[in-house]
Amino acid sequence: ARRQYAAGTLPVPTYRIGRLIMVGEPVTATSAGPGQTVVYARVSSADQNADLDRQVARVTVWATSRKLAVDR
Repeated sequence: ARRQYAAGTLPVPTYRIGRLIMVGEPVTATSAGPGQTVVYARVSSADQNADLDRQVARVTVWATSRKLAVDR
């Protein structure tokens, strides 16, 4: 998938956020309808709570930079 992304041949729309490659159309404040904005992150074990906090912070920063108010 990474090679296809680099070559621009993935059959789905993609975009970059830092080191992440996101699949799908970017979310913008104009395309967001009424409702709540919820950020979601997960880790595979309880001893990775520091990673979980870092992931939640990263997604929250991304959402607020897109002028999306994070509700939960």
